[in-house]
Amino acid sequence: MIKVIIKTTSVRREITANLSDTPRSLFDEQGIDIESGIINLDGAPLSFVELNKPLGELGIAEGAICSLNCIVKAYGG
Repeated sequence: MIKVIIKTTSVRREITANLSDTPRSLFDEQGIDIESGIINLDGAPLSFVELNKPLGELGIAEGAICSLNCIVKAYGG
């Protein structure tokens, strides 16, 4: 099990996850829309393909604490 800190501009949650969970599945479970955001794991941007890879394949180890962020870029007009 690992601890994942999920952050967006309006949400900050700490959840427990498995190494087999993907970033996309964790956001989906929390009801967070990530389609218009930039996703990063411990500060490193994730590609579309990486969003669907298990956390273990993304370098997260058992017992770790990691940060999963969705940053939405808003443009003022």
